[in-house]
Amino acid sequence: MNQKFAEKLQSLRKEKGLTQAELAEKVSVSPQAVSKWEKGESLPDISTLMLLADFFDVTVDELLGKEVKKTPVVEVVEPPKGDYSSYFLRVVAESSDGDKARINLPLSIVKIMFSAKSEIKIGSINLTEADFAKIIEMVEAGAVGELITAESKDGDFAKIYVEKLNEDKD
Repeated sequence: MNQKFAEKLQSLRKEKGLTQAELAEKVSVSPQAVSKWEKGESLPDISTLMLLADFFDVTVDELLGKEVKKTPVVEVVEPPKGDYSSYFLRVVAESSDGDKARINLPLSIVKIMFSAKSEIKIGSINLTEADFAKIIEMVEAGAVGELITAESKDGDFAKIYVEKLNEDKD
């Protein structure tokens, strides 16, 4: 169980873009404690385990490595009808060898990149493999939110979501 917890904790920490020291500060432990947890050398006490689960918005079972199927949070909004100016594609990706990417692009630019068959790679993560045509189709149907989450056995992960910016007109 230590190894499953170690892998899950490291994955969640990296997903939030935190260092071990930053996570340690958030849950009031030493950076050495976080390091030992991520190496599978020890486990946190139950109260810290609950703090970590709350911080990462997961259950204690998930944190301990129990596989839980999550459905991406997708909201249906009024379809854009050809006007993508208020829609943004957000990509969060990190490879196990340390490559990181945080991409925020207007959906109109994504459509141009897709039509030009541009390749998008971050280290070993090839975002070109994502079906951008399907993503655009989903947005055209009114879907926004987390559309794709992928994680490899090597610890690479990527999340792709679409946000519609609120247009406050004063």
